[in-house]
Amino acid sequence: DNLLKDQDVLLDIGAGNGRLNDFIQKKISYQGFEPSSSLRGQNPLLYPGSLPNIPVGDGTADITTCLAVFHHIPAPDQKAAVDELVRITKTGGWIIATAWHLELTPGNNLIDWKAEGAEAKRFVYIFSDEEREALWKHPCLTIEHLGFDKNKKNRLVVAKKTC
Repeated sequence: DNLLKDQDVLLDIGAGNGRLNDFIQKKISYQGFEPSSSLRGQNPLLYPGSLPNIPVGDGTADITTCLAVFHHIPAPDQKAAVDELVRITKTGGWIIATAWHLELTPGNNLIDWKAEGAEAKRFVYIFSDEEREALWKHPCLTIEHLGFDKNKKNRLVVAKKTC
């Protein structure tokens, strides 16, 4: 919240039901993008869209969030996803992204998942430390934080777009 200023544009990629907007105490312009129509529901601030193709112009966001999303992106699409976050963020803007931290073998995994009473297998990609570092190396990003969130449940990256 201390990176946000009143009137900033925040793009929330993989927004789910848009609940991030409920926690923001500033007067900002919020737009969420979520591929699942059932999660978007009737929220007028949520639009269809997923990485690596977000339907907004270059340099739209002061802050781009991508929370609990990267572990759902297959390895071949991850670099394009980072490139897209960079594209949609203004120079001088911020990218904040997380991925689940699970005690699984790095790489592709299927985990048991229960939602709405149904059980299924869910794809998750677990990053090695080296993969995560390499993924976020980008000529237009300065990494401010690459590690854990405060609860140590997610891997967190905070990056500033510099060009």
